Amino acid sequence: MEGMVKSDSSSPQGREVKEQIAPAAPKTSRKRLLVIVLLSAVLSVVIALGLGLGLGLGLKHHGSSFAPSNGTSSPVAYNPPLGNEPWRRNPSEYTLDTTMWDLNAPPTTRVYNFTISEVEGFPDGVLRKLYVINGQFPGPLIRVNRGDRVLVNVTNNLSEPTTLHWHGLYQNGTNWMDGTTGITQCPIPPGRSFLYNFTVENQYGTFWYHSHTSTQYMDGLFGPFIVHAPEEAQFRQSYDHDQVVLLQDYYHNLSASYLPDYLAPGNENTEPVPDNGLVQGTNFFNCSSLPSDSGYTCYQNSSRALFNVQKNQRYRLRLINAGGFAMFKFSVDNHTLSVIEADSTMVEPLQVHQVDIAVAERYSVILTADQNPSNYWIRATLDTYCFAGQNPVLDAGVKAILSYTDSEALPTDQNSVQWSADPNVLCEDLNSTLLVPAVPQQAPPADVLYSLQFSFQIGAYALDRAYVNGTSWVVSDIPTLNAVVPGLRSGNSTFNATGVAPSYGLSNQYIISIPEYQVVDILLTNFDDSSHPFHLHGHTFWVLASSPNQYFDWDSYGSLNTTNPLRRDTIIVDSYGWVLLRFTCADNADKIQVTCHISTSAARARGNQIPTCCRSPIVCDRLVLGHFDVAQYDPTMTSANFAAAQKRVLERRRLLEAEARARVAEQQQQRASRIDLERLPYPLNRLSGSGLQLLDKIKGREGTRPSFRVGQVDAELLDEELLDLLKGQVGEALKYFGPHIREDWSSEIQLALRAILFKLSIWDHNASYGAALQGLRYTDSRSKSPVPTPPTKWQKILYGLLTVGGRYAWEKWENWLIDRESGYDEPSQDIRLLSRITKLVSATHSIAAFISFLVFLVNGRYRTLIDRILRIRLAPPSSQVSREVSFEYLNRQLVWHAFTEFLLFLLPLVGISRWRRWVTRAWRKAVAAMRASDEEDGAGEKRGQLAFLPERTCAICYQEQNPTSTSESDLLGASGSGGIIGSAQTDITNPYETVPCGCIYCFVCITQKLEAEEGEGWICLRCGELVKQCKPWNGDVLEETRRSSGSGKNVGFAVAGDAEEAEAVADKEVGGSSRSLQDMDADEALQDSSTWSTVERESPDAGTPETETEES
Repeated sequence: MEGMVKSDSSSPQGREVKEQIAPAAPKTSRKRLLVIVLLSAVLSVVIALGLGLGLGLGLKHHGSSFAPSNGTSSPVAYNPPLGNEPWRRNPSEYTLDTTMWDLNAPPTTRVYNFTISEVEGFPDGVLRKLYVINGQFPGPLIRVNRGDRVLVNVTNNLSEPTTLHWHGLYQNGTNWMDGTTGITQCPIPPGRSFLYNFTVENQYGTFWYHSHTSTQYMDGLFGPFIVHAPEEAQFRQSYDHDQVVLLQDYYHNLSASYLPDYLAPGNENTEPVPDNGLVQGTNFFNCSSLPSDSGYTCYQNSSRALFNVQKNQRYRLRLINAGGFAMFKFSVDNHTLSVIEADSTMVEPLQVHQVDIAVAERYSVILTADQNPSNYWIRATLDTYCFAGQNPVLDAGVKAILSYTDSEALPTDQNSVQWSADPNVLCEDLNSTLLVPAVPQQAPPADVLYSLQFSFQIGAYALDRAYVNGTSWVVSDIPTLNAVVPGLRSGNSTFNATGVAPSYGLSNQYIISIPEYQVVDILLTNFDDSSHPFHLHGHTFWVLASSPNQYFDWDSYGSLNTTNPLRRDTIIVDSYGWVLLRFTCADNADKIQVTCHISTSAARARGNQIPTCCRSPIVCDRLVLGHFDVAQYDPTMTSANFAAAQKRVLERRRLLEAEARARVAEQQQQRASRIDLERLPYPLNRLSGSGLQLLDKIKGREGTRPSFRVGQVDAELLDEELLDLLKGQVGEALKYFGPHIREDWSSEIQLALRAILFKLSIWDHNASYGAALQGLRYTDSRSKSPVPTPPTKWQKILYGLLTVGGRYAWEKWENWLIDRESGYDEPSQDIRLLSRITKLVSATHSIAAFISFLVFLVNGRYRTLIDRILRIRLAPPSSQVSREVSFEYLNRQLVWHAFTEFLLFLLPLVGISRWRRWVTRAWRKAVAAMRASDEEDGAGEKRGQLAFLPERTCAICYQEQNPTSTSESDLLGASGSGGIIGSAQTDITNPYETVPCGCIYCFVCITQKLEAEEGEGWICLRCGELVKQCKPWNGDVLEETRRSSGSGKNVGFAVAGDAEEAEAVADKEVGGSSRSLQDMDADEALQDSSTWSTVERESPDAGTPETETEES
């Protein structure tokens, strides 16, 4: 037998001898292969994720705001003394003394001398040029009483002209002191002075002043302007201290350096993104974020603003957004804010956690220092959702420190907890309907309405400019006011006849002349993809309505809220949205204008720098807004045509009034029909009382938008899809531990998954994953606060017990009843009674859930019965809700779609099956290398996955029948339990030999494997060699030396010559050793199943008798 084995090199035994003689493969090659495979996988994942996220393609990137630099020096990192620089204004100057200031002082004259100059400073640590007033940054505080006369003597020491505008003040009777370049005055030339002389009348509150020439105020020409009045005394009862808080977006270069790129051809209104934000003129900046070749000088120890408070004291914070572009989201950790003022209008206190402040807006909030004495973060986060580009050095989380202990120590996460609030992706104001003026004032009926449409358009030479009703303002040779006033005084015939002065001889001027004391409505529509704040000079206006929708609903014009609406002077108009404003000319009968208060956007509405009346090069940066219909104000328009136009307007107004009266009559008729119901017999007559009241209560007033109801239903479906997805993944993972686990423990698996999802979503974030995708969050509907209140801990505990534990307990209960009822024995009376009660409870719950869902479809509240019982509901987290898709998301989706289309085109050419084989083969080799022991490496033995199987067993058949049995212990267990070893399911039929390794498999099995690999080769399960061919086995089929009782098939292989045929051998009964496999232990079964009979015989010519040998 040994000779036979040595002579047959193709047999498995001979192959084993050769493998033992072969040198061992080095272990390092396997490790190198593993490293290559892992690196390839990581690279593939990175490329896929990068393309999936779009790699930022399609975004409007403003890589940084770095100015061109001639040097290549690195930022300086030494630490000079900070906080006492001569150019830095002491923040204590913005603290208002509430005890010494006399609110009832008689009117007086207050004189201020301002010298405007240029210095070098580093408010956040980065050295740059600053425009300062009286040598300090930011500007000084101006504080007056109502009725005071204000004299501000401004000396311009800059190398360019400038002006100062008094933001929010009426300037009634002194409109030429408004400080608007090219509109009300010529700018102040370099080296010259100008005296602003005006009286503050009929106003008090929080205002501010700033340069109105180009973008200068972004460089430091601004400051607070506070006006007091006796009426303020009643509001002072709600606070103990008064503090001005200046917020500003900040750039590391002069703002004018960004205008050439911003105004260049092809730049589609991509405003430069700030480098930082400042509070009280200071903030921290990480110098390491600057590139080494930026050329900036950066000081590492920049500091944050510090606000000291005392326990249980109340502080009025007058918030002013003095920036030029960005919105701020202002909040104080652990502290609730109470809004009491909006743009100098005192309002009823409104409790909020966060205040969204657009450019040029002002809010006063009251902060009560009622927390544990410690340090807390004051957050003035830049709203990056309003940016059209990106800046890698920007940290949008601008912070200051609120300290109870007069300490500059940074707050800790344990003490200072940020309020959870969703980003304001619409870039909207604080909801104006929530702000109710403290002094009621009804808006009078309007006399005229003007529609003003604001947009950015690309004109000649690919220049993008701002337009209002199709016109873009260009500065004239003389200020507009200087031309308009003489024209009015000269008795202009056009004005006397039509009430309109087309242009007063000025080119590129779009002017509306409104008769004195008229009440005017302005419908302001924004046709740009960014939100824009608009400021009305010389007036406050009532905010009658606003919407993010593009077009105004004219049917609602007659039913606007005119009962004490909010009054302010600055408002932000959402992208492709509109606002309806109303003001009266009685406030100010002089020249006024509406301006966009984003400095860079306003800079687009101007021409080149030209000489003015003052013979000084200036840049005018504001818009004069005009009427909707350009033709009505054409200089050739006759009085008759204008009269016809006015007649059409009056006719339309009469139609609107008639429609409003018809709606009122219809409503009265509906109420009358309800009264007629009382004549019906009982119980129908009750419908007019409790029944209709119940219906009104069901309808409710909140959540009636269909989109919210659809979002809640979609959230539930998404949650179920996520649960099914996870359950399928867990089931696939558990099948390798036994197919019975997934079925037997299905309820427990769902319980665990539901509990995990509940903890990670609703418990931690008050929203399931599906609700979060829909922009919804669970709120406590019992709360009456205007700010959405999250559910209490007990509500969430009960919700989890009912939806997770309750559902699991009910399913187990129903399964237990089914098992008792479906058995062979007749169920007892108790089981039948419990079954009927269970079915009744289930039916009752289904009916109640159905009724609750019908009510939900009516009013959009409480999607499920459990939500209704616990009084929690899904609702938007804020009053500003966006269901729009951002262009960044669309760009990423388009890139990912293009990448997938490319793969769909490329993969058929490459062959996905070939790639799969390569990856699978590499993975198997890596796994084999990791599992190989040191002894196996030393011996150099190469073994396949199923090398332990007996030779008569087809490894492919065995793998298909036992996908989870991959070790010799699994085989022993199968043999000992009467498995499939030695059965017809795994024995080799029609044996074929693999080339070159010579392992034996079934013909059908090996051919299928080789065909599936398409000539690339298949890894042998016995030896691990790469197999590409097979051939018939050159041997005889013999029977076993002993018949097993559990099998009727006995197969063996014997080596013979090519001309010899297989010869059957009779079974030999061995009396004492004929035992069934069931009677043997596992070791005996394995030994017996490995016993084969081979017959070696000489050629017939020799006449040598056959000899039988037995090998194990």
